[in-house]
Amino acid sequence: MPQKFPYLLKRNGNYSFRYIFPTHVQKALPHLPREVRRTLRTESHSEAVSLASRAIPLTQQLKRYRDVQSLSTFSEALMSFDFYAPSSLVSTPQKPQVETLNSPAPILSEAFEQFAKWRQWKPKAEAGFRKMFEDILHFTGDKPVNVISRRDIKNTLNKIALLPRRNNLKYGNTHVSQLAKLDVPEDERISSKTVKGYLALLQGLFSTFLTNELEILTESPTNKVKWETDVVRYACISNALIKELLQTAESKPEWFTWFLRIAVYSGARRSEIAQLKASDFKLDPDSNRYYFIIHTGKTAAARRCVPVHPRLIEYGLMEWIEGVEGELFPIPAKHPFRATDIFRRMVREHRNDTGEKISLHSVRHTFITKSRSAGISEVLIQQVVGHEKRGAGITDRYTHTFPLSAVLPAVDCIKY
Repeated sequence: MPQKFPYLLKRNGNYSFRYIFPTHVQKALPHLPREVRRTLRTESHSEAVSLASRAIPLTQQLKRYRDVQSLSTFSEALMSFDFYAPSSLVSTPQKPQVETLNSPAPILSEAFEQFAKWRQWKPKAEAGFRKMFEDILHFTGDKPVNVISRRDIKNTLNKIALLPRRNNLKYGNTHVSQLAKLDVPEDERISSKTVKGYLALLQGLFSTFLTNELEILTESPTNKVKWETDVVRYACISNALIKELLQTAESKPEWFTWFLRIAVYSGARRSEIAQLKASDFKLDPDSNRYYFIIHTGKTAAARRCVPVHPRLIEYGLMEWIEGVEGELFPIPAKHPFRATDIFRRMVREHRNDTGEKISLHSVRHTFITKSRSAGISEVLIQQVVGHEKRGAGITDRYTHTFPLSAVLPAVDCIKY
């Protein structure tokens, strides 16, 4: 059989070249036809391959680039491509030049503006990257890009690592020039993963754009610069501290009191609790137990029904829900870190004796740890907390959702 070759279509014995524009091209240039189809006027497969191969450089360029100017150039060239021109006359147009910068070695702020124009981020993404660049510019200085060294990049990252998380209300509206003067507690600093995001932005600017694209630099100062991501381990909170936190929460806003109680006795994620509505709570007729529905989450397994712990019934959860219409927790639904901030202020120590982090997410880890230590089956715990069912090999493929009555032990074993 003839070897398969992309973009070839055979109809009535003759071969044609057929190329469907990738999705990113169609979105960038909606006026284009969906595909290019040109007859090659041959019944020979080998000759058709030879002719169609001439257009491969253009298809590769269309796959590679994302900016409208380049895509327009290459798509137009492909649509008017002459498959029968002598090989010496067949050429691939060069990528359009980016607007010339003010000098061979622009200052950092000018380079970033051109980089942003070239990248064509979506508005929300661009706003985030501009905030990150504001920090970078403060620590690096607005100097010519050809004098910025690897040491400068490392020093900038080291200083950024000492900045606080901006979602903390204490720091949210403070300019980086003021934040840089603060001695931020370790537990309030940005994560190593976030610092790695700053490095990725710098690599895009210096390596991809200034070095590879514009060739202003012969070597990027980000070469061989790495930032290790810490593996954050969350602590299992002691029974005594959980009791103390539940008691302290009673003096906090009412929504937070119930928010923490549900977290402690269900192991649900912060984002899952924040989206709960009164209509999500129902009564299971088989077990005669209340449960709540989590509709969405991090994975497909996040959609689940979670039994309401008897202690929550004793607290009066169902009576409280009756007095609420719609969202139970509109504040954390709108401000995701509000519950985290309140919890942080309630805890005196933010690391345990082994260095594990104590935060609101630790409550979920505590629930899972206590259920496992009580000897509850792994798959029952996984269903309750929204983890994929794993650990039984091929049997996992045949294991479906357990009835509510089957997973009650995973919840009822939690006692304080």
